[in-house]
Amino acid sequence: MGDLIRMPHSELHATIELLDSLGVTPKDFEELRKASSWRQRMTARVFKNDSAIFAVLELGDAVMRLGFKPGELRALASRGDLLQLVQKALLGDAAAQHIIDCDARPLDPWGLTFPVAPESDQLPGRVRGQFVFDPTKIKLHLSSNQQGGQYVKGDTLKVELANEPVLPANVLDFCLANPHLIPKVWKGKAVFFWGTIYRDSRGFLFVRYLYFRGGGWCSGYCRLDDDWSGVNPAALRAS
Repeated sequence: MGDLIRMPHSELHATIELLDSLGVTPKDFEELRKASSWRQRMTARVFKNDSAIFAVLELGDAVMRLGFKPGELRALASRGDLLQLVQKALLGDAAAQHIIDCDARPLDPWGLTFPVAPESDQLPGRVRGQFVFDPTKIKLHLSSNQQGGQYVKGDTLKVELANEPVLPANVLDFCLANPHLIPKVWKGKAVFFWGTIYRDSRGFLFVRYLYFRGGGWCSGYCRLDDDWSGVNPAALRAS
């Protein structure tokens, strides 16, 4: 049990009175208990005064006053390209230089199935901080075990890349939002961004990759017990 369950009854009663005065009903509590784990976590973040959640709520109030509907906001949340344009407008000159914050949380494009893995899963040499996207500063790296028609398991490759300056999935997300900046020589390859390793609910580890198919750039993922070949390079920051 946590500290919350041991709160004095007087504190709990005062909190319930406050929620009651704000229009919260017993039915709302019942719906929360039956809600998805995502909704429950978001509610908990509100109670914990998470600054990011309150910033989003402020934004929600502002756009609703402008006439946005909930469905339109959900559609906007799925449009990384439009969100990148807004970010560029806010950043001004910094955006013009294509600056990527490698410390920010990257997208979880498959929802809650692939939350970002714990710090212990991440590679120590990965690129951090501000990274200026410049294709001439990115190296596509192949292990010696991927050359000459050989294959290497992702678990082995993870060990080999541990101290390399691997780029995180933030750079992949930037590429998807700005496909015109992706080098043409990357076509025909699955470029992996080992700087972010994902873990699913079963404990399996995954790495996302960028590839070209059907006239456009897409992202996919591979589990670390899969095989990596000569067309599966790792994106590194060039020295």
